[in-house]
Amino acid sequence: LCDGPNTGNSSLYAYNSLSELKAVFPNAKNIGYSHLVCKRGTYTEDEIAGFTDISDLYAMLPTGTTTFNVPTLTALDNVFDSGVNNVNIVISNNCTFAPNVYDNEHNRFLTGDLSGIKNGYYLYNRATQWQGYPENLESAPYMYNGASFNEIGEPLPAGLTNTVFMFNRCNNITSVPGVMDLSNCINAYYMFGNCYNLTSVDYNFLKTLKPGSTISYMFNGCNNLVCNDFNVFTYIPEGVNAYS
Repeated sequence: LCDGPNTGNSSLYAYNSLSELKAVFPNAKNIGYSHLVCKRGTYTEDEIAGFTDISDLYAMLPTGTTTFNVPTLTALDNVFDSGVNNVNIVISNNCTFAPNVYDNEHNRFLTGDLSGIKNGYYLYNRATQWQGYPENLESAPYMYNGASFNEIGEPLPAGLTNTVFMFNRCNNITSVPGVMDLSNCINAYYMFGNCYNLTSVDYNFLKTLKPGSTISYMFNGCNNLVCNDFNVFTYIPEGVNAYS
């Protein structure tokens, strides 16, 4: 019915389901990563309603579910099992973190109000189409990791603090639109790592960097990227870490 970690033994958990937990602790809301409830049980919207964090539950959904609303959840880290397919997961602006919920390969999509998403960690991993940026995005590590779309659909939003591996292995993109504003970025390590077909970047973005920020290996593996601007290194402000 539900699995213990790597064993299939549900006896390793204190409760067999969320409803069983609620019967004992009716005000329970945040049980994320607690492993109190055995994993991979099947849940309805009503059973999840009221919880704010059930990360690591790996929940299954009733057969035939095409839309699943989770308006109270603030984080969706491993909330759903990889076997949850062909469904729209609908969040509200309460949610700030939803890695790997979107899965184009399995027709699992993240919809609703994404304005609360500030951490875009693995938000659109392996996306086949451009999905844009949540309007209040602050950090975007691995956000579009392994995406296969042909172009970045819009300029990067100003205000990002972390772009580590943001477009790593996006092998089909050839250019970066506009001038990137990285004035608030602290870490851009491997931001475009292994984008093999990237050929065009406006290097004036380097002038927006602040001392103490890191752009190490930013274009590592971009074997077709050519820079004909011999002044490019003068654009990097003193104090920016650019070792490779």
